[in-house]
Amino acid sequence: MNTMGCWSDSRLFNDQNNPVPYTLFLGWRLPSLSVNADGSTIEFPAPFDSEFRTTVYERINGARDLLNSEWCLGYFFQNEYHFRKNNGDTRYRVAYAYMQASDNSDAKEAIIGFLQKRHSSISALNTAWGTQYTGWAAVRALDEIPSGGDADAQAWEEAYADELYKIINEEGDKVSPALFLGSRFIAFTPVHMMNAAAPHLDVIGINWYRFSPNDIHITSTDKPIIIGEFHFGAVERGYFHTGLRAVGDQDDRADALYHYLRDALEHERIVGAHWFQYRSQAVTGRKDGENFQIGLVDLCDAPYPEIRTAARSIGKNLYRIRGAQYLPPDLDKDGIPDSVETAHGLDPNNPSDASGDLDEDDKSNFVEFVLGTDLSETSQFMSPIIAVTSTNSEVTIPAKDVQAGRRYLLQHSHDLNSEWALIDSFTADSSTSGPQTYTLPKTITDGFYRIQVELVD
Repeated sequence: MNTMGCWSDSRLFNDQNNPVPYTLFLGWRLPSLSVNADGSTIEFPAPFDSEFRTTVYERINGARDLLNSEWCLGYFFQNEYHFRKNNGDTRYRVAYAYMQASDNSDAKEAIIGFLQKRHSSISALNTAWGTQYTGWAAVRALDEIPSGGDADAQAWEEAYADELYKIINEEGDKVSPALFLGSRFIAFTPVHMMNAAAPHLDVIGINWYRFSPNDIHITSTDKPIIIGEFHFGAVERGYFHTGLRAVGDQDDRADALYHYLRDALEHERIVGAHWFQYRSQAVTGRKDGENFQIGLVDLCDAPYPEIRTAARSIGKNLYRIRGAQYLPPDLDKDGIPDSVETAHGLDPNNPSDASGDLDEDDKSNFVEFVLGTDLSETSQFMSPIIAVTSTNSEVTIPAKDVQAGRRYLLQHSHDLNSEWALIDSFTADSSTSGPQTYTLPKTITDGFYRIQVELVD
């Protein structure tokens, strides 16, 4: 975990004792426009309102100090605009909302002006729409663009998104260099609106409640993507609702978490993913009734062990997974580069080679590759030197065993069954020379030590 996501308590920001990068949420109470459709009311921001730009600046400027902290990654501006009701909704609801606006309002003037620029005359509009209006007054009186005008309705939504995100970005740049992370798109945000917004975003924020982020449908831009929310829930431990993505039990939650994040790490455009949320919700529900079992910890702050294990596993391998595309070719994905396998007579297409023991020294080929010893030479092995005196205890890795591109971690466990705690570490690169020595803590008087070796990119 390396960032605090949206909705985090601002009292945690800039904690000098434990600083963590964070994101901000901004933008409540803006000039807006609502549309009544299919028995529900949907509210949209109103970027063509004469007060909109000023209000946006005020909202962003009110968080100036937090935005300009070196620990602020960026900001989300508002949340989950429902430009569509669901995935099956094909209506152009933003165009619908603007056509329903009161006559002579900023909203109505904006969309009528847009249509007049696209069509040189009412005759040209009638030809495009297949209609027979006698003048622009008849168009102004409409509550909705007819189906023959779908191309104009979509073009209006693109112009709307362009104006909305342009204003937010411009006003944000007046206050802070913090990244503009968008407004947290959702799965049924129209693609044409996301693409229209993208040029004004530093990072495209999207809340993606699926089992994998691989099918995120933003097509016409190469902007980086940050997942603002995702989660998985189960109900076998005292809860009644799984949240937005249900699985069978806590093992399934852990598995889903791991694979979702692995897919995100392997996605060339995704730069982060925020789990929603840290703590499971109260069984009695929050103010809107949500009572989801979706936390990393339960309501009493006790971690779900399965989730903790999965999070540690993905976190430990985060940079290695992300950097895999920059590593030497490894056709069978056994962790040993093809060039090393070929040099030692192994098959680059056979993943079982990794567990083999070419020199029969009781260390697998993969272990020897990680340690940096010769896979086919029995006399090569890692041999730490332990020195114990009345005043000090040390473990030294001889110079011959220190290999560039490895991280060496000294760890301690009290009884081999408890977790291994990190005592010290160092990373070797091409400039590292000579032996490396750890001093064992005098405060630890029992248990076991080990040196763990990891590949680094």
